[in-house]
Amino acid sequence: MIEIEQLSKKLKQIQKEITDFQSQCQHKSQQIKFDDKNTANWFCKDCNKLIRIPTPAELQDWIDS
Repeated sequence: MIEIEQLSKKLKQIQKEITDFQSQCQHKSQQIKFDDKNTANWFCKDCNKLIRIPTPAELQDWIDS
């Protein structure tokens, strides 16, 4: 059980590091890709943060390319 507690602690630490990294990123380079729920969204290429939901026209352009 101690091992699970240690892993959970490491996971929380890594999640905090990711959040900190994403908050400092300027999100200059973005792309549309699927999230973990198979929904297409705009994500930052550098930090992988979900930026926004694409417009229908952006989705169509992405599908057509």
